[in-house]
Amino acid sequence: MNSSRGGNGPMMKKRLNEIAEDTIVEDFLFFTLGCAIGDWRNTERVDLITNSYCRNIDQPMSQSVRSIGGNEPDSQLTEILRLIVRRSTDFAQVVGVWNTLPVECQTQLLNATLLQVHLLRFASFFDEAEDSFRPAANTSLTHGDLLETLAVDVVDQDEMDELRELLTCLFSLARSLADLQLDDRLLAVLSAMFIFDPSNVSDPSLTEVVSYAHARLDEMLHALVDEASDGVGTTRAFARLLAT
Repeated sequence: MNSSRGGNGPMMKKRLNEIAEDTIVEDFLFFTLGCAIGDWRNTERVDLITNSYCRNIDQPMSQSVRSIGGNEPDSQLTEILRLIVRRSTDFAQVVGVWNTLPVECQTQLLNATLLQVHLLRFASFFDEAEDSFRPAANTSLTHGDLLETLAVDVVDQDEMDELRELLTCLFSLARSLADLQLDDRLLAVLSAMFIFDPSNVSDPSLTEVVSYAHARLDEMLHALVDEASDGVGTTRAFARLLAT
């Protein structure tokens, strides 16, 4: 018995070291992703991010806008922007590292990505058959509709050209999304990736932890793409989307 125990000693020590290392990794992933980790890529982790996305980002603005007091357009715009920032912050909190970041860093991450996140959401409303956006069942917005609406106060020709180019890019992005047929899970994880982009962090001491969260989200995203992929066509379309 003693010889048996002696023979297993090195193996047991190795196993204990592995368990300790696994615990450290799990603690770090808990710290960054805000949840206990078994297989961090499993459905539960993706569901946490997706539920937060649906609760905070994928919500209509119309009712919230109607509840905003005052008739001044500037006042309404300010309140809408505050609402967007608040919802985006609430969404980002699903990734646990967010609450450990200084406010200055949080602000940098949001300022750099708010437009991306909400353009992605709007682009997901694209109806390929009608070549228009359908943000609601009774609403359809063509290229002409959007140009007419957004160009109301535009008088400078250069600004008008920029607006046309922006809309062209938006429709191009929307068509790429239509090719991919992204569901809420993919939209949610991709949006979280946008927010946790380490290139938008100015403090070098914070880059590593944001990079780690971004890398885990990236792996989640590619796992979902592989799960939904129908072959090379989907992979190429996804690559075009990330390059947009």
